[in-house]
Amino acid sequence: MPDRRIVIHEVSHARAALAVAEALGVPVVLVSAPRAGAVMGAPWFAAVVEMAAADHPAARYRAVLDCGDGAGDALAALGFGIGAVRVTLPPEVLTRLEDIAKKLGATIEVGEVGEVGEVGEVGNRLDLLDHHDPEAACRLYYCGSAALWLQDSSSAIKA
Repeated sequence: MPDRRIVIHEVSHARAALAVAEALGVPVVLVSAPRAGAVMGAPWFAAVVEMAAADHPAARYRAVLDCGDGAGDALAALGFGIGAVRVTLPPEVLTRLEDIAKKLGATIEVGEVGEVGEVGEVGNRLDLLDHHDPEAACRLYYCGSAALWLQDSSSAIKA
C-alpha cells in the first residue's frame, strides 16, 4: 500500500492525523499545503509537527514541507532541519538541491501535491482544508465507512 498522505493546514489537522495514525498503529505522511514553505515557512511547519507529535508520541509519521517552485524556500527549509521537502524545479536546480539534501540526510520529493496518485480522498492523499471534523475525516480515510460505524457505536455504548 502506498504511503497515506494527509495535507495539513494547521496544528489541529496534524493532531487529528497523528491521533488516528497512533490509534490504528499505522504510519502517516503529513504534507503541508502547497507552497507552505514560501507562505508560512519552515519554522512554522516544524512547530506544527512538533506540537502534534508531542501529543501523540507513539504515532509513526514523516513530514514533508511543500516548497513549490521556490528553490530558496527549499534550501532554507533544509537548513532549518526539515527532513523532507517537495518541489517543482527545473532539472539543473533540482540536481543541486538533491545533492545538498543528501549531505544533510534529507529527502526531496518532486511534483505538485495534487499530481497522479494523489487524487483527493480516493487516492493516497486526504486534504483536510475543508473538513470541519478532521479526526473523523482521517478515520474515514483509513478505515472507510467502518470508521463511522465504530465511532457511532462507541458513542452509543457510552450513552
